[in-house]
Amino acid sequence: MGEQKKRFNQNDIALIAVVIFVAAWWVWPSRSPAEPAQSESRDRKTEAWVMCQQFVEARLKSPASAEFPWGSAPYVTRLPDDRYRARAYVDAQNSFGAMLRNDFNCVVEWTGERWELESLTLTPQ
Repeated sequence: MGEQKKRFNQNDIALIAVVIFVAAWWVWPSRSPAEPAQSESRDRKTEAWVMCQQFVEARLKSPASAEFPWGSAPYVTRLPDDRYRARAYVDAQNSFGAMLRNDFNCVVEWTGERWELESLTLTPQ
């Protein structure tokens, strides 16, 4: 009898593909060298957004009623020296219970240990 050739079936091919994918995923670095800094910057922007919201709420008559726009990306800008500016609006109740919109401009600084408020202005619309 002659030599019999082995043929790969679909299960063999699928198994080989999965093994290659898992090996590549395991070996391949998950981030490029520049990505951690970008990720950290995004995280700091989000933190700055949250801190500005807290500083704004502290100045409102009814902080529990505060409604901010969703997401930080369009509202937060990184400034030099680990400072961030958030420009947005907040809807909140006044002392009579009416919902009013105020624009705010907040600048915070990351000191390496905590966030500090540099400036905050609230302007009724």
